[in-house]
Amino acid sequence: MKRVILLFGIMILALASMAQENYLLKEVKVRVPLYNEQNLSKNYGPQSFNELIAMDLMEIQETSRLDFEEGTVIVDFTVHTDGTIDNFIIRNSVTNSTDHFVVGVLKRTSGDWIPGYNNGSAVVMQKRIVVCFNDLTTSSLEEKAISYLNAGIKQVLSSECHSKNIYISQDKREARTQRKLKNALVNFDQASRYTPNEISITFWQAKVYEKLGDNIMLDKKLMEFKNLSGNLSNDAYAINVVLNN
Repeated sequence: MKRVILLFGIMILALASMAQENYLLKEVKVRVPLYNEQNLSKNYGPQSFNELIAMDLMEIQETSRLDFEEGTVIVDFTVHTDGTIDNFIIRNSVTNSTDHFVVGVLKRTSGDWIPGYNNGSAVVMQKRIVVCFNDLTTSSLEEKAISYLNAGIKQVLSSECHSKNIYISQDKREARTQRKLKNALVNFDQASRYTPNEISITFWQAKVYEKLGDNIMLDKKLMEFKNLSGNLSNDAYAINVVLNN
């Protein structure tokens, strides 16, 4: 009887603790950083942050001899309490030049940001933009990604066949297996260039790193897989740029 009463008391304390925790969580009000679109023209020019970045990149495309490559650039950066931004980190790259222009256009917006807030106080927060460069005359980014993903899977399956081939020496089996797996990674990396943060690509990358015995990259991809499967969201700006190559 005493044990039942003790367990009941523990349950009451746990429920009270959960209720208090939920109450405290409700009291915490967080707002993510936003671009101050009031600074934009209401009659001419871009009407939103997405349009501003897209139009600036398309203008660079028209005036520069450098053509952008297809793919998706993901940039993380820090928004400070005074509306300035810095600490730009490329999370997904297309090419060095394309990445460079995206960051350059983004830097122009420094000072125009509304900082993030935590319970009414401005705080330093991270923000993300995703810029998709699309060539409408070719297949979509998703179709290209699927093509590279399928090619990579074929390389993985082929590596398994080589590893079990009893008609060649062990050295040759290992060499051919390693070559197929590395070729698979090249295809998966290309697929990720077009559709980053795709859970199926991350899964196959982890599988290959496991076969190669690269535990550092395996752990990294498993963490990415866990985060993606949790459907994490960071309120990123998603921008589409049509290429005129």
